[in-house]
Amino acid sequence: MTGFQFIKDFLSVQILSNTVQDYLVSIFTMVGLVLGFSVTKQIFIARIKGWLGKTHSSIDGILIGVLKSFGAPAFLVTALYISTLSLELQETLRSIIRYAFVIVVTISGLRLLQDTAAYAIEKAYRRARPDDLAADMAIRNLRTVVGWAGETTGLARDRQESSVADRRRHFANSGLR
Repeated sequence: MTGFQFIKDFLSVQILSNTVQDYLVSIFTMVGLVLGFSVTKQIFIARIKGWLGKTHSSIDGILIGVLKSFGAPAFLVTALYISTLSLELQETLRSIIRYAFVIVVTISGLRLLQDTAAYAIEKAYRRARPDDLAADMAIRNLRTVVGWAGETTGLARDRQESSVADRRRHFANSGLR
């Protein structure tokens, strides 16, 4: 038996209704998708920062934050979902992968809505009370409430750490010791 024949025979071995070749293609597809998503995200964020650096809008930070929030879990589950579409899987396993994909997409969408709501609240408050000296504290408190809503729905990410750091910085700068 030659080396090529051995590889050909090995790749044709059936395991749970799929060949070894099918599994290898799926694995390489998943790895390629995760790497592709990550590289594309980094390039996209760098370009967006360059474009937004020319503007002076407050939405810039929100947009960059939203783009950065899509990370490894979303990439992994999306890549798993796409890479297993060509495999013959048990219906239970296919359902688990499908539901994981739907959950990740839903949570990502809710995070986007949460960030948009926080931005809208801030803009509305600043427009309604442009001369309010306590605006920063009030906006920070409103953002905290929106963040808590996210935490109760399981959407919390590193907001708690950043809000704690913001509160400490504000407390240190306020002169209230």
